[in-house]
Amino acid sequence: MAPTLTILAPTHDRAEVLARVWPTWMAQQGLSEIVIVDDGSTQDYRNVFNEMRAACTERGINLKVIRSDARRGAPAAKNLGLEHCTSEELLTTDDDILLPADMVAQCRVDRPEQADPVIVGPRVIYLKDGESEKDALARADEDRTDYFNYRSLTLTPWVNTVTVRSFPFVTAVALWPASLFKRGLRYHEGYGGNGYREETDPQLTALAEYSASIFLVPRAVCFHLPPSLAYVKRGGQRRGNRLWFEFWVHYNNAKFLARHRETLRTLDSSLFESWISLFRDRLGARKIVKYLSGGQRGVK
Repeated sequence: MAPTLTILAPTHDRAEVLARVWPTWMAQQGLSEIVIVDDGSTQDYRNVFNEMRAACTERGINLKVIRSDARRGAPAAKNLGLEHCTSEELLTTDDDILLPADMVAQCRVDRPEQADPVIVGPRVIYLKDGESEKDALARADEDRTDYFNYRSLTLTPWVNTVTVRSFPFVTAVALWPASLFKRGLRYHEGYGGNGYREETDPQLTALAEYSASIFLVPRAVCFHLPPSLAYVKRGGQRRGNRLWFEFWVHYNNAKFLARHRETLRTLDSSLFESWISLFRDRLGARKIVKYLSGGQRGVK
C-alpha cells in the first residue's frame, strides 16, 4: 500500500491561479490530505475553497485551510501548515504548479531505496503561452544544460538527466518523509521579498543536519503555468517589478550563502565565486538586453 500523502501549498492573492491547478492534485497516489495556507490574502477565495472541499469530501480527502491574518511569507506559511500535516509523506508545491496524475507515483517508484531519509523532486517544466504540455516536455528534453550549476548554485529545473541523480537540492516541488519535520526541520523565515532561496534552505539543512539524501527523479515531471496565467495579476512572489525582483534575488542569495557556508564548502563551492556567478548570470549584458526587449521572465 502506498504511504499516505499530504500536499502542502501556501497561496497569497492568487485565487484564480490556484483554481486552475488544484484539480490536477487530486489523483496523486495515496493522497489523504491537502493543507492550504492562505497567507494574508485580500482576495476572496471562498468559491475556490468551496469547490476544493466538495471534491475532497467526495474522494475522502481531508482539506485543511489555514488562514493567516497578515502576510508572513511562504516559509512562515509553510511552517504554519506543517503543524497541521498528519500523513506519512509530504509533497510541497506552489499554487501555480500542475501535477500530472502519476507524478508522485513516479517519484516513489524511482526513489532510491538505500537512502534514508530521502527527499525526491520531479523536473519542473515552465509552459510558454499557448504551448501544450506535450510540446513543452519535448522542448525541455532537447535542453542540454546541466541540471545543477555548481558555480552559481542554481538549477535549470526542466532538464532531463535521464537517470536518477543526487544533488544538494531540487526545486520547491519535493516529496519529503514527514519524519524530517517531526524531528524539527523547518523553513527559515528570514528570506524576504520574492523568497528566493527559501525552498533551497530546508533541503540543505536536511542534508547537513539530518543526513538526508536528495535526488532528482527525471521521469517524474510537473508543469508551471504559463506567464499569462501565473503572473497576469502580479500576485504571489511576482508582485514587484524587475528591479524589485532582482534586488531580492541577490539579497536573499547573500543570506543563503552566509547561512550555509560550512555545508557549501563541503561541496567545494566558493561563496564569493557563487555570489559573483549568480550576479553575472542574472544581470550580465545579454540578460539586460533580453529584459529590455521584453523577454520571458527568468526562472527562479
